[in-house]
Amino acid sequence: MEISQLVGGATTASSQSSRSDEVSQQDFLSLLTTKLRNQDPLEPVQDSEFLGQLASFSALEESKTQTAAIQQLANAVAANTGLQSLSQAASLIGKEIAYDDENRVSQSARVVGVEFNQNGLQLATSTGKLIPLGLISSISEPAQSSGQTATTDVQA
Repeated sequence: MEISQLVGGATTASSQSSRSDEVSQQDFLSLLTTKLRNQDPLEPVQDSEFLGQLASFSALEESKTQTAAIQQLANAVAANTGLQSLSQAASLIGKEIAYDDENRVSQSARVVGVEFNQNGLQLATSTGKLIPLGLISSISEPAQSSGQTATTDVQA
């Protein structure tokens, strides 16, 4: 007996190849009713076997649902964390920062913006450079007319 006869209709090779490898709930129920319809009346399917299959399928569906919910939660947490980091970095706009450049020479510049790119969150400076947050050694208010500067050292 061919598989197409078991599921109650003809299927073509092209439609089978375009279908997903996953079994949907409707597919499971269709296979189950076909199996029950074509079972040997002298040797029926045991209730425990049937319930076991149904429980396994239910657990699989629940697992898929939970996985999707966890992924949505993880995406929401990542978005929230990114917004918090961006907000904190934006609070540095207008401040003077000190950092070590690629040659480990101490530099300073005023923060004029914040940029998020493939290298992560970076501060745009008045000198035109993008400085990763991890390179900042201190943050201070811009120098006032009296020449005083308040400095906050950043502990790495």
